[in-house]
Amino acid sequence: MKKISTLLLIFLFITSLIAQKPELKFEKILDNNGLPLGFITDIEQDKNGFIWFTTLQGLYRYDGYEFKIFQNIYNDSTSLPYNSFDDLYIDSEGIIWLICRDGGERSRKNILSFNPKKTKAKIGNIASESIINPSQVIEDGFNNLWIATYGSGIHKYNKASKENKMYCKSYPKYNNRIYSIIDSLTGTENNIAEINQVKDMQKLQKAFSIKEEIPVLIISIGEGEADMFDYGFITCGNDTIWQMKFTNTKNAGGAEKNRIEIKIDTLIPGKYILHYVSDDSHSYEAWNEPKPEVTDFYGIKIYKLNDKTKSQVQPYLISVPEKDKTLSNYIRDILIDDSGKNWILTYFGISEYNYDAVCFIHHEINFKDILKVEDGDEMPRKIFMENNIFWIITNKHLIKYNINEKTYKVYADSILQKDWINSINKNTKGQFLLAGNKYLHIFDNKTETFYHYETKKKNLYRDAQNFFLKINRELTGFHLMKV
Repeated sequence: MKKISTLLLIFLFITSLIAQKPELKFEKILDNNGLPLGFITDIEQDKNGFIWFTTLQGLYRYDGYEFKIFQNIYNDSTSLPYNSFDDLYIDSEGIIWLICRDGGERSRKNILSFNPKKTKAKIGNIASESIINPSQVIEDGFNNLWIATYGSGIHKYNKASKENKMYCKSYPKYNNRIYSIIDSLTGTENNIAEINQVKDMQKLQKAFSIKEEIPVLIISIGEGEADMFDYGFITCGNDTIWQMKFTNTKNAGGAEKNRIEIKIDTLIPGKYILHYVSDDSHSYEAWNEPKPEVTDFYGIKIYKLNDKTKSQVQPYLISVPEKDKTLSNYIRDILIDDSGKNWILTYFGISEYNYDAVCFIHHEINFKDILKVEDGDEMPRKIFMENNIFWIITNKHLIKYNINEKTYKVYADSILQKDWINSINKNTKGQFLLAGNKYLHIFDNKTETFYHYETKKKNLYRDAQNFFLKINRELTGFHLMKV
């Protein structure tokens, strides 16, 4: 009888867990003509209860019943100058800050302020020409706007003083003297083989032979962010004897992702192939961010060294250290805590801004070790903070990180592993909502249980009891039902 009672209790406990799965009610929200709004890029709610949507066709305002659209009107200087927007933020004064596209390269995005009361826009009023590739705007509790970028750090703009201060990481570089030595080897008999001025989507090869064992200088410039996208390598038969790796590179000038590796090695007699592979963006004469300082040999080169040139090169392989201001120039997310302080998430950890010292304090996190993945396989995406505990989403994981104790716990299940997570938020029951490409995931922190809802929608935004999903061609709203 005792055994039966125990089994019954276990059954009732499991049944109660299953019954706790929240019920979701979905409702499509269409425009005044019954059509989808188009490609929605961001959603915010103002103090008056209006919901604002940025799209690639204009700025929408929704009052719960009808939409009003703000677009560029030809020959009307008071209208929005652009129709395509990536992000919006509504500050404490009700001003809407928009990151907009002007039809040019991604690095030519602009930051626009829009006053709904005056329905008039201003552009370039926070020195947006000096802010390359802005990705996010948020306001702290000290009258500052923080503008994150993807590749050029973060900016602090004080709305009262109009001061715009940039914080970025200056990456170690090779001593400039080494480039003079390389120039002296170029065009001489020491030049063994080269692939240079590489453009997008290339897989290039060049064969060469070595007749006797010699020291060589290998130089490769490419594109990388934790992993390499454009890179060179050398093979001999079926073996790769050298390959450009991000961890061995230094900054090549310009954008952070411009990388260079210079190495002295020894080659034995044999037949070799020089290789270079590039992806679909940021290459020779097709830069989408500031170009490298030396562009002509964007590719890979190999030179023969003698004892004299080898001794000349070696001292300059040591990088020139520079003081870091941020852990990375690629800002993944910005968070303002309950006290109004600013935190930023990068590939390499979390940084908090010290308002007294006017600098960032870094808390480095090795996501590769935590997640047991290779470089570039998985990246931190968004951050949520509660009671000094940080919740970080990556592509396929949820991480609970205690910044004071430097401890963490990783959460995932088989369905989460199949998805690509885009955003994190919390509902009124204290459960986390993770929006992915295929599913909406609800994580109950108390029971450490995941619930999954197949939606095939992207990104999540919370408005009181309502939750809105951003999707490609329509807006769907839903709310949680009590169970």
